Amino acid sequence: INYGEAPWRIVNADLNITLANPHLQQGMVLDLNGLPQAPVTLDRSTSTLRFTFPAQGKYVLLTDSP
Repeated sequence: INYGEAPWRIVNADLNITLANPHLQQGMVLDLNGLPQAPVTLDRSTSTLRFTFPAQGKYVLLTDSP
């Protein structure tokens, strides 16, 4: 997908994501340049991890270390 160049015209994200990987510990919203912007709140259960994708986010980086 070619997003063109700044300023990007991107629709806000509207996602709820569930992953079957309870080992992930931290999420970070990245901007369009891949720079960290804010942490993502992760909701854990025994076997899954859930989070709401930030409306203004383009990327979320999930890691297994705090």
